[in-house]
Amino acid sequence: MKGRQWPVSWLVASLLLAACAGAPTPAPSAPALLEQSAQAMQALKFAHFVVDRTGAPAYLDAGNTLIFRRAEGDFASPDQARATVRVIGATFVADVNVVALGDRYWETNPFTGAWGNYSGLGYNPAALFNPQTGVPALMRHDLANLRLVGLETLPDYPGQKLFHLSAEAPGQQASTMTAGMIGRGQVNLDWWIQPGTGYTLRLRVVEPDTDPKDPTVWLVDFDSFNVPVTLTPPAP
Repeated sequence: MKGRQWPVSWLVASLLLAACAGAPTPAPSAPALLEQSAQAMQALKFAHFVVDRTGAPAYLDAGNTLIFRRAEGDFASPDQARATVRVIGATFVADVNVVALGDRYWETNPFTGAWGNYSGLGYNPAALFNPQTGVPALMRHDLANLRLVGLETLPDYPGQKLFHLSAEAPGQQASTMTAGMIGRGQVNLDWWIQPGTGYTLRLRVVEPDTDPKDPTVWLVDFDSFNVPVTLTPPAP
């Protein structure tokens, strides 16, 4: 679902007013805000990200033996990333380091720390930023009940008024960017967007169909926008 294209000058003026006064007059539309945020993410050269999962397990492998818990790392445009991924097995919890430089991929053995490709996944966390299949695409396609909830302050971002948007979408839309971990039924989406820059600081994805009492919840935080990082292959 792609919103109406508002004049850039009007949108920038409105967002600057929001940043300074705390409430824009008139309020920009939800589609306009989401499109601005999608464009801002597409234009990123670098960013830091944290992905946290709570609730029902999300499995990394087809055999349902490795549960994803958390990932933190850095992105470099267009398709490079490094991350530390926490995984939970039947008898262990381990951090796996991942480096993905385009089609080249390395990860550490969770027991020895040696570099290789042990899982066979080859998942590149830069998929989060892919314009066709990542978060920007999630902002633009098959959204239902998109609305601007209002201006909010999150505990992790004290003193900042952020636009809170919500919507619903098919889970399959987020499948590629999460190596297939999302995709079971409809998902509920929330974005917290910084006025002025249009940067999404937090994305929340809830999968109600995973467990009605304790659904899978994903929190994806973004920061350090366009702070340069250098990503290199791991030392042998």
